[in-house]
Amino acid sequence: MNYVIEVLEGQVDTSQVEMMWKNQNTGKVYQKAFALRSICSFPENIKERDEFYFSISPLPEDKMCAQCKAYSPTPNKGLSIEICD
Repeated sequence: MNYVIEVLEGQVDTSQVEMMWKNQNTGKVYQKAFALRSICSFPENIKERDEFYFSISPLPEDKMCAQCKAYSPTPNKGLSIEICD
């Protein structure tokens, strides 16, 4: 599954996110959005529209295989993240 993460609060380096991104399939517009690049380590219990805290991983993980990319559009910019407890 592809994930689009939208930053709702906190500081973010604007060069690492799409300040505005529109999903062409759904028409939904996201602010400060990025594609999740750490898909394999993303918790299964976090579902669409859930809010959670995260930090940007210091060791980027890019696990976007061709099958993952085929699901749905994502922003061009992507980050690996770690979920905060």
